[in-house]
Amino acid sequence: MRKLAVLALPLALLLAASAFAEKKFKIVPDSPEEKALLEIQGETEAKKRLEALDEFSKKFASSEALPYTYHLYLAAYLETQQYDKAVEFGEKAADADNEDVTVLVNLVRATQAKGDFARTHKWTVAALPLQRKAMANRPPELDDDDWKRQLEKLKSWAEFLEYALFDAASRDNTPEKGNYIESFATLFPQGERAKKLPGLYALYYQQTNDVAR
Repeated sequence: MRKLAVLALPLALLLAASAFAEKKFKIVPDSPEEKALLEIQGETEAKKRLEALDEFSKKFASSEALPYTYHLYLAAYLETQQYDKAVEFGEKAADADNEDVTVLVNLVRATQAKGDFARTHKWTVAALPLQRKAMANRPPELDDDDWKRQLEKLKSWAEFLEYALFDAASRDNTPEKGNYIESFATLFPQGERAKKLPGLYALYYQQTNDVAR
């Protein structure tokens, strides 16, 4: 019998098949909710997944399994480039489980794509510690090959988070720009883009009329 696990999509990582549902959400094994969610996860077309998720939300509106659908919505809305909806459900998913690195990285993807620099900053700062924690803790059930693949994916996430935060710091023209630059300098001091920080600081001080600095 298959059990629920984090949806494996191009933008998501199956993190150790970590009994996501059993630990974070109350989904009774072999229940109608579990069977419906397994069918949704098995659907390869994002548009059809969204339709099935809408049906699930109506049919099981009072179910304790409902929060599990939020990360599924997030992934599907990302895939269909509906970024406002992706952010909406991504933040619901983060409220339900703020330690799911997949959700937080996908939230950064959605906010970066729509140019929401404040949220890109917020969720990058939240996601990076979890990404680093995952890098440092090999799940015992993973063999060498699976662990190698997981590390490669996690490294690619770190590279994306670095890019997203630097992009926010570069493109934002509000007073918050300084906070994004400071966060980048703290989180990615050894990153390739750190070499460009002096120029970013100079631009920021120019924009804020801080001539001396």
